[in-house]
Amino acid sequence: MNQYTFIIYLLSSLISFSIYGIDYTDLEKKDGLYFRKNTKHVFTGKISGEQEGSITNGKKDGEWIKYWNNRQLTYKGHYNNGVKEGEWLFYRYNGQLNFKETYKNGKRNGAFSSFHDNGKLSYNGNFRDDKRQGKWLFYWDNGQVADIGHFKNNKREGEWLFYYATGQLFKKGNFKNDKREGEWFGYTEKGRLDERGSYKDGLKDGEWIFYQNNAQLPLKESFKNGEKISN
Repeated sequence: MNQYTFIIYLLSSLISFSIYGIDYTDLEKKDGLYFRKNTKHVFTGKISGEQEGSITNGKKDGEWIKYWNNRQLTYKGHYNNGVKEGEWLFYRYNGQLNFKETYKNGKRNGAFSSFHDNGKLSYNGNFRDDKRQGKWLFYWDNGQVADIGHFKNNKREGEWLFYYATGQLFKKGNFKNDKREGEWFGYTEKGRLDERGSYKDGLKDGEWIFYQNNAQLPLKESFKNGEKISN
């Protein structure tokens, strides 16, 4: 190879690298920073392959995309100085949107939505500092509400309502620190009261009444710490 040919080859290699970057598998991560394998220099540049994006001073920066092996998107979102920021979208192998979430300073903060295989909403709510907070709704794949209630620091709190896929109320009651607490009611698919009783620390406690399709002659049973003690 003469000198002129070598210069052309070197320039074309540099141009190719600047446009397409190196493959993600050619990197290694040490102490939170990315290095090109077998080097001691913190990496800066573009990445290609199953993941595409940019790295600045060893940290992911800007938009990043990852692909399934069929080249459908796995996810896409942004990094700021190595931490996730803003809206991130995650996809199934067939290309359908799986869920989307919002980040601030590397933690989930803001709206979150997940979707059924048929594309209908599965559940949604909000995160604050990586914990579910406030009102959350869960849906059947036919679009009807399945559950509705509130979270406090990632734990169910207060009144929750549960529904049949038809939209008819199934159960209702309260949670305390993610455990059922106080009086709960259960209903048949036709809307008739089916059972009622209390929970203590997540376990059935005290008298429970089971109507068994007969409001005039209900079955009564007593519980303590979740165990039946009489009927």
